[in-house]
Amino acid sequence: MMAVNCSFERHRKAMIRAGRDKKHVVEQAGKSLFILERTHNDNMINRWISTPIAVSESKDELIAFCHKLYGAGVEFDEKDRSKSFETDMGEAYFRIEIIALV
Repeated sequence: MMAVNCSFERHRKAMIRAGRDKKHVVEQAGKSLFILERTHNDNMINRWISTPIAVSESKDELIAFCHKLYGAGVEFDEKDRSKSFETDMGEAYFRIEIIALV
């Protein structure tokens, strides 16, 4: 399975809710599920905002997806988090969240 872009609001909510609510079903099927999140600090309201942007069965596919969309300069550490970088709205980083792990 390739990484699925879930930047459309209803697809993102449906896929992530299904993965979190039915975690045991995903694990019983022998599958893993990972979510790529982008978190940024909005300077106008001074809050951190997390947005899931892709879902996949493997971390490698999410990293490849992130490199394809945002450039090869994005590197992830052992905690599955990228280094912080500056955007027009403020500081941001990427993180891979584990939903189900087999």
